Amino acid sequence: MHKNNLTHDGKVLLLRGHFRQCLSVVQHGNRVTVLEVTIRNNDTWPQFHQLRLTQNMRTVAGSQDYADWLIQFGNGVLPTYPKLNIPDINEIPKEFFNYNRSLVEHVFGDPANGDCLRINNQIIKDMPGTLHEYRSIDTIDSDDPEEISNYPTKVLNSFDVSEIPTHLLKMKVGAVIILLKNIDSRQGLCNGTRLIIRVLRENLIVAEIVAGKNRGTSSTSRG
Repeated sequence: MHKNNLTHDGKVLLLRGHFRQCLSVVQHGNRVTVLEVTIRNNDTWPQFHQLRLTQNMRTVAGSQDYADWLIQFGNGVLPTYPKLNIPDINEIPKEFFNYNRSLVEHVFGDPANGDCLRINNQIIKDMPGTLHEYRSIDTIDSDDPEEISNYPTKVLNSFDVSEIPTHLLKMKVGAVIILLKNIDSRQGLCNGTRLIIRVLRENLIVAEIVAGKNRGTSSTSRG
């Protein structure tokens, strides 16, 4: 601490961020308590010099109407519809919707993981070492012949859904994989954990956690 009465000991502070989106966190706090601890309610806030962006980087040429609508929405000056008996309801203009594709496809693109699979297979192909292939179970566990006929093997093998492995997985020792299931949180084996393959057998995969406090811990998966 310096022996002076200057704010923050006279040091220069640089704060950045979107304060509308990054609110303070108050444990079990309501809207009022959260607002009370925001930076704008701090005693030192009037001493900060605000530098504002002059261009909305989230919009492109020809999207000024959308940019203006976002600003008005953030400022809370858009008209509301109290007749719906729901507070703070705003209408999204129809022209902001894309009718040629669904909203999910418009925002996130094709939900299938074909591109990701293609890139992964190319990386695995270029890596040194022996290629190992693992296939999922492609039969229906049912005694109903009609139900079995509804899901032929060819159809089961063609499923390609995000966040679910494909029927055929190609792997090599040294490749990085991601765990898709919570197995043992105490050992760091949670959904999203990255591991590097150390051993590949016909029905056995040994991998090592590559990051976090459990880095270097090995895990075994049997198929």
